[in-house]
Amino acid sequence: MNDLTTENNLPSYKINYSSLKVVRKFLRHRFSLLNTYKAWYTILIIILFFYFGGFGFIQNALFDLSLNNEFFAKYSFANSTISLIQFISYLFCLTLPAILLVYYLFNQENELILKPDIVILRYFAGIKQLTCPRNLLTAVKFKRKNNLKDDGEILLEFSNKKTVKIQLQYFFDDQSKRFFLAYLQNTPQLNKIDSSLIELLSQPDNQSYTQLWLEALSNEVNISNITNNLSCGYSLYNNQYTILSQIAVGGYSIAYLAYDNITKKNCVLKEYVLSNSVHLEIQKKVLQDIEKEYKILKNLNNPKIVKVLAMFVENSRAYLVLENITGNSLRQLISDNKKFSQLEVIDLAKQMIEILSFLHNLNTPIIHNDFTPENLILDSANILHLIDFNISNYADTFTTSLIAGKPSYTSAEQVKGYLIAQNDIYAMGASLYFLLTHQDPEPLAQSSPKSINPLINKTFDEVIQKCTNQDLQFRYKNVLEIMDDLDKI
Repeated sequence: MNDLTTENNLPSYKINYSSLKVVRKFLRHRFSLLNTYKAWYTILIIILFFYFGGFGFIQNALFDLSLNNEFFAKYSFANSTISLIQFISYLFCLTLPAILLVYYLFNQENELILKPDIVILRYFAGIKQLTCPRNLLTAVKFKRKNNLKDDGEILLEFSNKKTVKIQLQYFFDDQSKRFFLAYLQNTPQLNKIDSSLIELLSQPDNQSYTQLWLEALSNEVNISNITNNLSCGYSLYNNQYTILSQIAVGGYSIAYLAYDNITKKNCVLKEYVLSNSVHLEIQKKVLQDIEKEYKILKNLNNPKIVKVLAMFVENSRAYLVLENITGNSLRQLISDNKKFSQLEVIDLAKQMIEILSFLHNLNTPIIHNDFTPENLILDSANILHLIDFNISNYADTFTTSLIAGKPSYTSAEQVKGYLIAQNDIYAMGASLYFLLTHQDPEPLAQSSPKSINPLINKTFDEVIQKCTNQDLQFRYKNVLEIMDDLDKI
């Protein structure tokens, strides 16, 4: 639990945590999602162990061992009035209080108190306390733990040679992270805070949000403005994000350019309106899609793929917070009469291959399913970036419902519900056709830009035809095959 109080009109934060909560958090994560079967196997083994008398068997075996084994006889277990079973029982009785004491101490709510003028760390049920004046705080360092992405040790260093060590995993809720980060950023003598620490403290916990969002929606009372777009200057998420402008509208989402008052950087808010009047199952499906996009993006680390920073729900609307990529989509550039040369399009094709190769060669490959000119952003350095993973999914799966997508860029297999790498290859070929001809290709058809513009290189035209071949047998199997053919041009 976290308390936000006020002292002398300045904020004072108290963050409670316990070491065992970290253990419980680990166990919840360990036995979640695809690992659930491990928990059931463990429970089944324990049940079978007791059902077949396993405990009694061990008791009898230990008793026989204490009577007949020379090792135990040497230590007089067999010849004394105390059997091995009795010895183990006495040992257990002696150690049990110590175990309970350790459990009690580690399960206590320790406190990190951040006052306007002082930092206090109380631990071991308040038995120990470390106090340091805030104006002596000179540095905040972050040591990543075992190269893990979201864990490590925070070091608060004071000029009086004292150091407060905090495990990042102790901040097990998002509010605690934001309180702590705000406190550091409002400490005048701290000129710089590790950017990786700012990023980690700004990110929400890795958990399932769907049920939390549904509960939040059921408690919403102020939804009178649900159909209104957010205006410039509007603030969200306890004033962390300020709307600067609206970027785009598409499907059931609206994209805004916003300013993050904690990281001091611009970001993109992708907003989904979720009215209480909508059927619960529809709300749940939308939220699950948003959460899926968040989890896919959170685990991707590629400079050419948009980064997800956070997600939250507020006023009957769900939000993804995304990295702001400065530039224009390929469709916008064509709309602005940008004319790409064939060499420029070939370079863009190679960048597309680099992005898709990364996604398709992950341990669990990802199919984007919306690899279109709208979702490819070209920045000022002519670097291509991929955005919008809303209908992305993992490869080699099947969905019984039709997968959404733009008709001119959707393969027949994708329409049927198959999630395969060749869906993205088809969309890539269609996108290259668009860049060369300035028009969308015919849906569910093999595309040939040379039929529109005879000046197109024959080999390049054959590459695009093979990407969009309606027969999977003759379409490229992977993007590296495309790269080999492009290198021949």
